[in-house]
This record gives sequence, structure tokens and C-alpha cells, in this order.
Amino acid sequence: MKRSVALSILLSSAAASAEVASARQETPNALTASLPRSSGEVHVEGLAAPVEITRDALGCPTIRAASKRDVLIGQGYVLAQDRYFQMDLARRLAGGTLAELIGPPGVQNDLQRRREGFAHIAAAMLDTLPPAERDLWDAFTLGINAGLRDLAAPPPEYTFLQQTPAPWTTVDSAVTALGLYPVLHRTADAELVIQTMRRTLPAALVDFLITPVDRMDVPLIAEPDLSAVIPPIPGADLIDLRAAGSAPVDLHAACDIAADWMSGAVPGSNNWAVAGSRSVHGGAILCNDPHLPLTAPGVWYRMRLEWPGNAVTGVAFPGTPDIVIGSTGSIAWGFTNTTGDFQDYVIVTRDENDSSRYRVPGGWESIRTRKESIPVRGAAAQELWVEETRWGPITATDSLGHELALHWTALDPALAAFRIFELTEARTAAQALEIFARTGGPSQNALVADSEGHIGWTITGALPARRGFDGLEPADWSTGEIGWEGTLPESDRPRVIDPPSGVLWTANNRTLPWSWARKIGWHWDGPERAQRIAERLTAKEKFSEEDLLDIQRDAAAEPFEIARTLFLKASESAAADSDLGLARAAAQAWDGAANEDSVGFALVQRYATSLYRTLLRGWTAPCKKVDPRFDAFRIVTTDAVRRALEARPMHLLPQPFESYEAMFRTLAERVAAEMKGAVQRRWGEENRVLIQHPASAIAPSFRQMLDMPDAPLAGHWSVVRVAVPGFGASMRMVVSPSHEALGLFNMPAGQSGHPLSPNYRDGQESWRVAAPAPFLPGPAVGASVRLLPIVDGDRDR
Repeated sequence: MKRSVALSILLSSAAASAEVASARQETPNALTASLPRSSGEVHVEGLAAPVEITRDALGCPTIRAASKRDVLIGQGYVLAQDRYFQMDLARRLAGGTLAELIGPPGVQNDLQRRREGFAHIAAAMLDTLPPAERDLWDAFTLGINAGLRDLAAPPPEYTFLQQTPAPWTTVDSAVTALGLYPVLHRTADAELVIQTMRRTLPAALVDFLITPVDRMDVPLIAEPDLSAVIPPIPGADLIDLRAAGSAPVDLHAACDIAADWMSGAVPGSNNWAVAGSRSVHGGAILCNDPHLPLTAPGVWYRMRLEWPGNAVTGVAFPGTPDIVIGSTGSIAWGFTNTTGDFQDYVIVTRDENDSSRYRVPGGWESIRTRKESIPVRGAAAQELWVEETRWGPITATDSLGHELALHWTALDPALAAFRIFELTEARTAAQALEIFARTGGPSQNALVADSEGHIGWTITGALPARRGFDGLEPADWSTGEIGWEGTLPESDRPRVIDPPSGVLWTANNRTLPWSWARKIGWHWDGPERAQRIAERLTAKEKFSEEDLLDIQRDAAAEPFEIARTLFLKASESAAADSDLGLARAAAQAWDGAANEDSVGFALVQRYATSLYRTLLRGWTAPCKKVDPRFDAFRIVTTDAVRRALEARPMHLLPQPFESYEAMFRTLAERVAAEMKGAVQRRWGEENRVLIQHPASAIAPSFRQMLDMPDAPLAGHWSVVRVAVPGFGASMRMVVSPSHEALGLFNMPAGQSGHPLSPNYRDGQESWRVAAPAPFLPGPAVGASVRLLPIVDGDRDR
């Protein structure tokens, strides 16, 4: 079937009502037949006992089975029925087989993933698991393939692509899990930026620009005075932008910030917990809203799993088994990205006389090679020879021409292994913290609350132990004097349980005292969100679930008050009807938040970004000459800019400005002119939903059907309510494990990945406005689906 014909069928079916799901048997065309089964019995390989699947009005399933193994078969079945194409994309993105499905546009992704070798790592990772754990992964695979086979037609995306879905393997599940690593660990490329800074700028200036200590930091563990750690502003003897020959900053480039207000968004999250002593009902409450790129269908899949003595409600990551974030009634848990440093680039020095060898401690070693063949739909397969060292695959080159091997916790099967099944067995916060220490996977801030009112925090995953270097730029490990010495001892894994304050929080910020934090990383996210959360958690003595959801909705943008004050001062003399005067009125009208009705926020945040960009470009101008790719945006800390704006040292003022006041005025005029006619717009007119289905890129005329509706958004990447086009809270959860019926939840899009399903976008609006919806699934709607063991020659339907 031609793609245009398939799309026409899909469009003509768009008016189908909710009854289309129940009419599955009566309307077996290629599109409606691919909707999930809504009733009946299916015989499934590997089951020991029957599994019952019911759904509520939002399509959230409850899966009941006689064992954890059988419940995972049921989970795999349901995920395949609702989200198989999404799962297929995830395994292909991580495993480097995307081009086989979509053609040449997928080649660059596949080249990178093949170099890293995630498919090989996944297979080796599974081999490290005890047999009982491996059996649970295999059970999940049985369920996925049963769910795929039970669709009367493939998911509609395969009709678009004229493809047939390939069966699932257990390695695919492991590859999909490993695919979280590139999203959450991204410090290696920052090394190239810092390397250029260190070889180009005075050391004192680099220290000032990249210090990971911010005066606004709110670590969970108290630290001594930081005055000795915060580097001084470098003097004019080290850098003087007023000296003859200093190039003026390119104002056009510095102020060309049309998209910069969004570009600060990085995968992160918020989570916090209040102890039973701080809640209105005496139960500890856990809150989590992971921030990720948003797509249709959504990142997560909501479900409830029940087996004897256990019940867990939360979200799964489609393609991987069990619940990632959720509550068992005994404990509730959630994660944020630590933004620690788990990658290093290692400089590879080849033997001048034999390029197949490279220098290692004590001599030379042969580079290992493996051949990767990348199928490309509609084109010839591409061959890639991957070169591997003892430190990892060669994946990059720095600005000096050095080849770089990537050393990363994700590339060690023993360190990367996901040990995920124990958590649902924990009954206390203390037990959960012990389990978190050995769960593996990308290192995360893990928060837990238990039914007895206790709360706790730790960091999961492998924590590298570096010797002889700081990990901030590519380094030569060939002498044996520097490198990794395994992982940090467990005594260096932080843990807090039941703090006297009765509250814990993380927001990708520095959570530890600097002397401890530096062992784990350097590139912490700014403290603005964490500081606001901490402020809100001290504003009341007792909290309800609704109170804590209100913190998730918080769009206060206090850090931008500095920029507003400077803008108002710079525009004092502007005529009321001039561009600058109208912009001044908008800045005065701003309510201090990034709410969708806020007037003036777009102006204030663009002005703040222009100040940051202008100073940054002036301070790092020599770096751009050395490396045209150089861009230190998000590498240079905002506190360095704040300190410069407070002290206003003339030697750090870029030319052509004669004074800081002149810079403030010039940038105010430029931003006002850039936003002419838009300064009075409400923030929601600029900050919009942008949640797209992957197929809408190849079928733009069908975006209205495939994508989530265009609508205003409250939030910004620097406030607690993180929300910019295409990025934000991938779900929101507020739950007390001892009071789950009071819990609150929402997530974008809906449960189903099928555009014709009534559950494709029915969660979207409550997510957009952050309206409270129940955490637990609602009453079952319609008939159930029963999965039955194969007995006496029965076969899958």
C-alpha cells in the first residue's frame, strides 16, 4: 500500500468514535484491527497460571497474576498491545538499527550507537544476571511477543512505512534500558569545551567561569563556609578586555537569542519528600516530575501490577520490565538525574610505526576492531569498522586532533546492569536505600518514602573512582599515573534518612558538600529550582498532596528579577511610546512568574540571556578562534555572571561598551527592537505545547491527528514548573504509600500509542494545566482480558 493511501485511510478514520475499540472484531481493516484487544482469552507461552487484565476509563491496566513472573508476562503483553511501535523505535535508537526502518535519516544515529556497542553491552549485561533475574527478563519478552501476535494487524505506523514489525528479544529489552544512558549522561562533550578554555584562557579565569559552587546552593548535607572554595574574580593582570587590541563583542551574535530561552533545557527532574511528621495525615509523601523530551505517545506507561502479597502502581518505561517510579503501599520512590560525571575522554596515542597499536602503561597494545554492518532501508548497507581500546571505543576527536576513546560506566556490562526487581519487595525506606545502592543503571538521585512515615535519599549506580585527574577535559592515561580505579567505596555513596527538617529534595543540583560532591561530578545544574523547592517546603509546617502538587505547579521566576531591575534602570529615560518605552511597561507589568498569563516574562528572560551571552562571548572570545565549534553556553555558571554584574569590574567589560550602564542600555534597546510588537504578549502565546508523534515528520498534513493539540504552557526550563516546547514534566506524581487513594498523578498524551484510540490524548489537558487526577487506577471499564497457560496443545490465538 502506498504511503499516501495509508495516510488517507488513517485520516478518513479519524472521526471514529470511542466505540471503534469495541468494534474491533466487526471492523477488521488494517487500522482499526491494530487496536488492542478489549476482551476475551488468549493462550500465552510460558504462563504458569492465568493472568487477568482490566482497564479503567483512561486505559490504565491492572494486571493480576499468581506470581511476579506471570505478572511480567502480562505487562509485556499489554505494552506490546498499546506501544509496540514506540518500543521498536526505542530499541532501534539505542541499538543502532534505526536506518533499517526509516532509511538514510537514521544513519547518523546508528553510526554513533554502533561505535558505543550497546547491543553487545546489552547481551553481556544479561549474562551477568543471576538465572532467576534473567528468567524474569525472558518472561517479559514472552509477553511482548504474545501481545504483538495477538494484534489483528500491525500498529498503524508500520502501514505508513510499509514495514512488518520484527519480534522482540530479551536483548532488545536490555538495549532499550541502556538507551537511557545517552539521555542522562552527557558530560563527555563538555570536556571538549573545557579543554579549549584551559588551553586558551588564563587558569584563574577558567576557574572563575566553571566553578561548580554557587552561592545559592542548597545541598542536602550541610557544608562549612564556602568562601575559600569560591574563586575570586580574576584581576586585570590576567584578563583586560579594555586593553588595546581586544576585539569588540559581536552584538548581533550575542543578541541573536530567538531560541536560547529554550536551549537551556537538559534532561533533569524534581523530586522531594516530606516525612509523616510534616504531612496533614501523618504519612510520608513522595513527589516526582521527571523532565525529558516529550513525544506522542508519552515517555511513560501507567499501570498497576498485583501478585500475592504485592501491589505496585506507577509508570513503566515501554520496552523494559517492572515499574520504574511508583508506590507499593509500603514504599513510594522517584528519581532525578544526578548530573554527575560518569564519562571521560581518554587521549589515544598511536604508534608512529604501526597505527594498529596505541600506547598503554608499560608499552603498546593492539587496537581491537569489529565490523558493523548497518542496513539502510532503500539504500546500500553501510559498513563501519569500530576501533576499541582497553578504555573504550574511539568515538571522537578533539580540537588538537587527538583521537579520543570514550570511557563510560554504560560500556561496562557489570556496572551498567539493571538490577531492578528487588525494589518492589522493599517494605521500608531503609531497605529501599540498601537496594538502590545495587540497582545499577544510570546514576540517579533516588528519594523514598515509606508507610511508617520515614523518608530517605541516596545516589544509585556506579560512581567512578578517579585517580590523579579531575575528569574535566580529555586526558592521557597511557602513563598509568591517572585513570579510574574501579568505583568509589560504598562509604562514599551518600545516604540521608529522616533528616531533622522532615523534608528532602533534589533538582539536579549539587546535593553534597563540595569536598564530597567533587568525587561524583562537577557539572551540576543551577540551584534555582532546588532553592525554590526548599523555600516552599519551609513555608508550611504540614502538607497535603494538593499542597505538594501546587509546588510542582510553581512557576515563580525569581532569578530573573536581577535582569528586570537592570532593564528598568536602563530604560528610565525611554519615551513611553518608543519600542524601549513599551518594553519597559511590559517589564513593569511582569508578575514575577512564568505563568501562561504573565506579561513581560518573554522580554525579561531574553534580556537576561542577552546579558549572559554578551559577557560570555567577551570573556571567551579567544576560544572561538581556536575552535570554531566552541560554545560555552550552559558550561559557564550563572553565578559567575551574577558576580560580575554585582562587582562590575571594568577589565571584564567587553568592548565596545564604555560602561556597564552603556551595555545595559544597548542590550535593552536591542531586545526591545527584536521583540517589537510582542512585548505585551502573554507568556503562553510564546511558550506552547510541542508534543509530536514521530510519524508526523513524514506526514505533516496529519499532524493535527498525530500530535498533541497546540496550546499555551506555563513554565520555563529554569523554574520548578519546567515546561518549554517539546520538553518538560514527562509525568507528575504525588503519593503517600500509606494513603495511596489520596495520591495525584498526570502525564501528557495518554496511555495508548494508537491515534484512533480514545486513550491516545485523553490525559493531555490535565497534564497541561497540572490538574489533580487520581494516582490509583479508576474502576474497571468493560470486560477483562484473560491470558491462559498453554495446556495440552493449546496455541496462542
